[in-house]
Amino acid sequence: MSAPRRVACALGLALAPACLSAPTGQPAASHDAAAIDAEVPDATPDADLTLWPPAGIEVAAIVGGDFDGDGTGDLVIASVGAEPGLYLLRGGVDLDVTADPIATHFSAFRALAMTAPVSLAAVEVDAAAGSDVAVSYVSGGDVRLAVLRGSDLELLNDVASGIPTPPAGRDGWLATTVFGTMDRLIVDSDGDTRHVAPADLLDASPMLGLIPPEAPATRWTQPQTVFAYGQGTVEVVMVTSTQILVSDLPTAPPPGGMFAFTILRDGMPWLGQVPLDLDDDSVPEVLGFSPEGGNPGKICGYSVTGVVATTCLDTTVPDDEDVVMLAAQMTPDTDPELAVIHTGDTVSTLTIIPKVTMTATTLASDPVPPVADVTIPDALVAISDLAGSGRGQVALVGTGGEISCRTLGMTGIRDCAPP
Repeated sequence: MSAPRRVACALGLALAPACLSAPTGQPAASHDAAAIDAEVPDATPDADLTLWPPAGIEVAAIVGGDFDGDGTGDLVIASVGAEPGLYLLRGGVDLDVTADPIATHFSAFRALAMTAPVSLAAVEVDAAAGSDVAVSYVSGGDVRLAVLRGSDLELLNDVASGIPTPPAGRDGWLATTVFGTMDRLIVDSDGDTRHVAPADLLDASPMLGLIPPEAPATRWTQPQTVFAYGQGTVEVVMVTSTQILVSDLPTAPPPGGMFAFTILRDGMPWLGQVPLDLDDDSVPEVLGFSPEGGNPGKICGYSVTGVVATTCLDTTVPDDEDVVMLAAQMTPDTDPELAVIHTGDTVSTLTIIPKVTMTATTLASDPVPPVADVTIPDALVAISDLAGSGRGQVALVGTGGEISCRTLGMTGIRDCAPP
């Protein structure tokens, strides 16, 4: 797998065309191009319109969140297959982690004339209404940015004006990517990085403020694709292929919409990097696979104060480019867990590192349980509370729509279904 594919997985993208048929014993699913509201019982004449996975699906991106506001995690899945668009699968309605298969129906569909690559992010256009969905995609050669109501995929806005376009001649995987944070959407296109308040996404032509450094002393080598973005209450951290940058989070829009970044780290890239506040100081640290750690890989940490962790965490994951890392609270303990997914051609391997902490120069965790193989090649990954337990579970989705769910139990990684 190439480096672009590894980055694509980390950002919730997929490039390789693949398609699986509908589950055995189910009729081929199809649907019209309008949104389908709510779940449709099997007994109704139109039940086949909402069968999951629909025929011809080609999953390109996924994102987790509580989109219908019921307290249980959901998934939004983008397809660039026979009928391109977004699907909403609601936890506790369409997604049942105690069943096999986990999903047999979807609750809503919104047609969008999209081609790969696609990027999804959860945003809050209206905090009182729950999470919504932002999607960047390519359509007719243009990069577009759309925002949809999370509860039913109602299309709120879909624009091309002002959206950064990848430089001419760059590979197609370098389309615009989006990152959702507590109060803004980050839009990046091969280093042309901008930000916008979610509410402003509803404007006919959203004004996206630029995020380059302002002074030559903090010059940001261009172009560099942003692989990860983290935001605390006082700091913003951005991670590119070779750099870690930090900026104070302004209390008011910065002049010209520009942030001034300080380069903290400049050198050999890490893999699967994740910004994560490990010491509860409202400033994200950065975790990543160090290429200097040998094989298998080691997870090392970097704080925005410029301190590199002198201790790294051992893993059994090969230290190569096919690594995706996500973080969430998966146990009753307040310390987060780190999910490390090595995507392979036949299986995807999941490692969960429990209770990760970083103090001063020490990176630590509880003992790491044995790895788990998931028979979904090149899986796309999201973390969402699909079980409604108040904690995150790891959802792995194949390009043909197959879904698997894993969590951390008392004795190690297990299926999300109660033992």
